[in-house]
Amino acid sequence: DERLRALEERHRAIIDLAGLGISEVDLDGRFLRVNPAWAHTLGHPLADIEGTHWIDWVHPQDGPSSLAVAHTLSAGQSVSGFSNRYRHANGGWRWLEWSAVRDPQRGHIYAVARDVTERRATEQRLRLAHRGLDASPNGVLVLDATQPGLPVLYANPAYERLSGRPLATVIGQPCDFLIDADTEASAISELRAALAEGCETRLELQCRRTDGEAFWNNLHLGPVRETDGTISHWVVIQQDVTARRSIEARLVHQAGHDALTGLPNRTRLRERLKHALARA
Repeated sequence: DERLRALEERHRAIIDLAGLGISEVDLDGRFLRVNPAWAHTLGHPLADIEGTHWIDWVHPQDGPSSLAVAHTLSAGQSVSGFSNRYRHANGGWRWLEWSAVRDPQRGHIYAVARDVTERRATEQRLRLAHRGLDASPNGVLVLDATQPGLPVLYANPAYERLSGRPLATVIGQPCDFLIDADTEASAISELRAALAEGCETRLELQCRRTDGEAFWNNLHLGPVRETDGTISHWVVIQQDVTARRSIEARLVHQAGHDALTGLPNRTRLRERLKHALARA
């Protein structure tokens, strides 16, 4: 008896020190025991939790699925990876991920719960960000800065429409396809300098789609840094500005040429004369 008592005390000490919420639920669904980590997770003292029914803590929307899991446990099957929301002392809800098993002799349920509220919030933010990138009208690429050649980790549908390259042929490939035969040497030098120096840059360069059509590409390249300052990724945002460049070229032409004859007007002639005199 003495040894059994000592063993139970050691088990109790281990449970109390555990960082995960551990609980024992009786045949009626009431908490018999919960450890301090469980109380900390919900923001309530142990006395407020022990003796209450577990369903009283569950979010109403999660009630049906939680009862179904309880039925599974009652049938003698273990449960792992189930998530539901529990009421916190501040009036909010905490997402808990469960693993539980039923004691076949006593019928009690022993459960371990992990607070995954922050993880789920992060996952939700990532899903929203991914949807936002997918819906962007501009072409977006994410490059892996930790690998040689800066392979593409992500490309959105707008990039496929812009370049004509199917996404399946882009993912995992080095990013050298950003530069083609029409790219000016000065633009190539600026891109390489930005990558070497780890700085942001924006430039307009002429590119070609896979069908051979030329277009003006407003390209924005920016680094993504870790907390220690190292660059983990590069983000490339691309926009077709061919229409804008065409309008600008027409406006420049109209400013220096007669609309009827197409010949240089007085403004253009004065500019040429000034330039000639400066060279004389």
